[in-house]
Amino acid sequence: DADGNIDPDTPFLLDYMGVTHIEEQRIDDKPITVDGGTFITIANCAPPMYTAYARGILVSRANATLKNIVHKITDEGPYGAPYSGFLRMHFANNVLIENVTLQAHKSYKDYEYDKDGNVIKVHSVMGSYDIGGQFANKITLRGCVQSDFYKYAEKDIAYCELERWGIMGSNYCKNFYYDSCVLSRFDAHAGVYNVTIKNSVISYIKLIGGGTALIENTRVIAPEGFNQPFIELRGDYGSTWHGEIIIKDCEYLNWHGRAGVYIPWKDDGVYLASVLWNNWPFGYKTYLPTVTVDNLKIDKPYDTIYIFDKMVNDDSTRIDMPTLNDGSINENPMHIAVTVTIRNNKYGYNYEGTTNSYANEKITLKEEK
Repeated sequence: DADGNIDPDTPFLLDYMGVTHIEEQRIDDKPITVDGGTFITIANCAPPMYTAYARGILVSRANATLKNIVHKITDEGPYGAPYSGFLRMHFANNVLIENVTLQAHKSYKDYEYDKDGNVIKVHSVMGSYDIGGQFANKITLRGCVQSDFYKYAEKDIAYCELERWGIMGSNYCKNFYYDSCVLSRFDAHAGVYNVTIKNSVISYIKLIGGGTALIENTRVIAPEGFNQPFIELRGDYGSTWHGEIIIKDCEYLNWHGRAGVYIPWKDDGVYLASVLWNNWPFGYKTYLPTVTVDNLKIDKPYDTIYIFDKMVNDDSTRIDMPTLNDGSINENPMHIAVTVTIRNNKYGYNYEGTTNSYANEKITLKEEK
C-alpha cells in the first residue's frame, strides 16, 4: 500500500530462499485518463528474430485509465520481427483498459542464419503480443475485443497461433481481470497471483502461479486444429498453481471432433488442465491446484472428462516423493494430493482426476448437486 505495507491481496508470489534485490514503486499517483484515438502499426519487415519491437503505449504508474482506443496493424508481409505489446503495463498498479479494440499479429518463425545470411535452422513460432504486463497489479480489461479473433465466426473457429499469435502475455503480475472481452489469449508466463475471466470469449488460457483463478460465464474455444485443454498449466514453469481454479457456468468448445477433424494424440478424452511434470529444480515448490467445476458445458465431450492430463510418460513415476522409482533424487516433488469438486453436472459427464494412475490415487474427486 501507500505506506509500504504488504497488502494481503498481493502476497509474495514465489517463496525464494534468499532476497537479493528490492525495488519500490509508488501507488498513490493521481488518476490519469487516455480517451480515444486510432493507432496504426505499419508492420516491420525485419528478419524474424527476437528483437521485440516496442511500439505503443507504456503505463508505468498507478491509477491510469485507457479507453475507446483502436489499434490496427497493416502491411504484414511474409516475414517480420515480433512485438512486445501495443499496450504494456510495467511496474503499474490499478490500470483500467476499457472498450479498446486490439489486433493479433501474424505469426512468424524464428530462423537461424549462417554468416552469409542463409537459413540453416528453423526454430519455433515467435510470440508477438498486443497486450503485455510485467510486475503489475490490478489490471482490468473490460469490454475489449480483438478484431481478428475468429477465423470463421459462423463456425466458432478461432485462429491457431501458427497463423495469428495470442493477444496477451504477462510476467509476475497480480489481480488480472478480463470482463466482457473477446480476446484470443490470457497467458501468465512466469507467474500470476489471482486471475478472473468473466463474461468473455477466449481461445487460450495459460496459467502459472497461485491464488484463485476464476473463469466464469465464459466460452473457451480451442483454436483451429488443436485440442487445446480448457487451461494450460505451463510446463516450462513447472505447471504449478498453488491455490484454486474455479470453472463456473462456462462452455468449452474443444476442437476434437469438430468439423470432422480427427486428432489421434488426443483421442482418449477431453482434458480441462494440462500438466507437465519434469525432474528439474524450478527454485520453488510446484503444486497441482484444487479445482471446482460448476455447470460446465462441453462441445464434443467424448467418453471421459479428465481434470488433468497424463503429466508424465511413465504412470508409475512417484511425482511427489523425495526419490523416484529408480532411487534417483526428485528435484521437483510436486504436491498432487488435491480435491476436485464437480457441481451441477447437468449433462451427466463422466469425470476422472487424471489418466496418470499414480497421481489419480492421490486426487480426491467428489460430486455435489
